Amino acid sequence: MDEKTFVVGQLAGPGTYRCDACGRQTVEYALSFEIEQCACGSTTLRRVD
Repeated sequence: MDEKTFVVGQLAGPGTYRCDACGRQTVEYALSFEIEQCACGSTTLRRVD
């Protein structure tokens, strides 16, 4: 795993995240938040910005 890949339960900062499975993008503005499972069921998100 690299520094741009996050899994469910991991803490992350603000940015745009894309689901590895379905490509859905989520924009987070919070300074710190816990990665949540995508609606498609995937548990891995990648930061794209």
